[in-house]
Amino acid sequence: MMFMLTLGVTFATVVGWWVLASWAKPKLPYPPGPKGLPFIGNVLDIDPQAPRPTYAQWSKTYGDIVYIRVFGQDIIIVNSEKTARILADGRSEIYSDRYRSSVYKHFGTSRVTFVLEYGKEWKTHRRLFHLSLRNDVVGRYNDLHLNHARQLSENILRDNSNSFEHLDLYANAIITELVYGRRVEGKDDPVFVMASALTEVLNKEVTADRIGLVKVMPFLLHLPSWFPGAGFKRKARQCRKLATEMVDLPFAMAKDELERGVLPHCMISDMLKQGGVEESSAKAAVSSVYLGLLPFLQL
Repeated sequence: MMFMLTLGVTFATVVGWWVLASWAKPKLPYPPGPKGLPFIGNVLDIDPQAPRPTYAQWSKTYGDIVYIRVFGQDIIIVNSEKTARILADGRSEIYSDRYRSSVYKHFGTSRVTFVLEYGKEWKTHRRLFHLSLRNDVVGRYNDLHLNHARQLSENILRDNSNSFEHLDLYANAIITELVYGRRVEGKDDPVFVMASALTEVLNKEVTADRIGLVKVMPFLLHLPSWFPGAGFKRKARQCRKLATEMVDLPFAMAKDELERGVLPHCMISDMLKQGGVEESSAKAAVSSVYLGLLPFLQL
């Protein structure tokens, strides 16, 4: 009896939120796009682990700009570099900000550079990145890239049946040395293990449909994890723990080496030697380098 009552309340709440979301939709026309289903929109049309092939197919039908809706969240997909540059560069004052979702906070990623709203913290991150990634200094990383490219080639020649694993290690090794001055020798490196575990959880759990669902029904974030529809909160706790470790531990190791005078030149050394930099901002900025290519950050 109690289960049926809970189920009924959940269903009524979902329908109520859907009606409110539908009633509040703006009247101006959207770009063309595939027709979605009631409430869930286009969520069944997209593979959250590999959305790009679907986007590319839609561009052939609807053009460079495609509109879809996922659980009440309006999403615009830009399918050409030319159009993206027109919107991002030519009209940056309109389109430079980002949608702020409570999902990021619950998964421990609310301070990642790529999900920040345009404001004080975003500007701080940009200033920190400018220390190490501006045009006149990036040339000093040429040897780093060359050394890891050679290692990648050797790994593939030795074992060409695991090319994707070699590429994953290659990308993580470059980022780890660039950011933390730490040389990654293999996939058992603790920083590599932490980064892999975190990105795996984020790829599976922080998806367009989940962000859209929470936007339409934000009360889900305040329900216990056993409640129907709120089971993702268990994964959120796991992800927050992993995110905290990924932000704190590599930074602490690099800071210790800097204080002992043995840290190679890297982004952390640039930031901490600058002076007047809050450690929390530096931690958030450098951890963003690892997470910048995750699908949820492209929403």
